[in-house]
Amino acid sequence: MSFENIRGVERWAEELNKLVDQARQADDSPKRRELSETLTDFIVASHPENSDERAKISQLDDLAASVSEGILIDDSQQRLRAIASRANELAKFKKVLVDESTRNLASARSIRLDNLRAGIGVATDLVESLNKVKSDLAESEEGENAGTKIDKAIKSVQDARAVMEGLGTMFG
Repeated sequence: MSFENIRGVERWAEELNKLVDQARQADDSPKRRELSETLTDFIVASHPENSDERAKISQLDDLAASVSEGILIDDSQQRLRAIASRANELAKFKKVLVDESTRNLASARSIRLDNLRAGIGVATDLVESLNKVKSDLAESEEGENAGTKIDKAIKSVQDARAVMEGLGTMFG
């Protein structure tokens, strides 16, 4: 079995889950020995993509080692109990992983929305400032020419604000 193209904790957990399922069904000694070797290969091949994944990959490796040892138990009842125990640990691990992923996604959305809201606020303040400058210039001789340029600037800022507001509804 090749583990070359597996990236990320979620994919490693899925792969280990497949191996645990195979371990539950392995009933003859040669197949169990082969699967034990595959689990050892899993441990050798699994690696974190970043420092945040290091502890999680280590947990998966510990589970794989336990299943690898458990599958070699000769007594079928003890073997099944050992594999079931590791399968339960893996299920708990996957549950925590899903919870963390959900929280991380919500946090990322919140950060994006905060940045968009700040951008919209800046654009609104800029429009208000430009309108004030325009009204102040209207009283001077050169104000008419400058007023036209300011109108164009206001329009550009309002267009940018509308785009940011549209993006905000996409992430909300």
